[in-house]
Amino acid sequence: GAPRRPLSDFTSHEARFAMLARAHPAEAAALAERAQRDVHERRHLYEQLANIDHVVDGGAGGGADSTDAAPADAAPDDGDAA
Repeated sequence: GAPRRPLSDFTSHEARFAMLARAHPAEAAALAERAQRDVHERRHLYEQLANIDHVVDGGAGGGADSTDAAPADAAPDDGDAA
């Protein structure tokens, strides 16, 4: 599931974040918001990665894992076979 506590629960107990908040409150608040968004985005990415189905190739290829999707760097198939 989602994180149970906000990132600020951790950062509020760290001296380095408290010093930043005292020295530059506006910047510290903006960074804290950005960091919390990053936590949510990263969690969403990990949940998506966890849901990818992997197919194990049992052939002579050494049993490497593969997915049904094309590699990210593969050229798109436009139907023009040369």
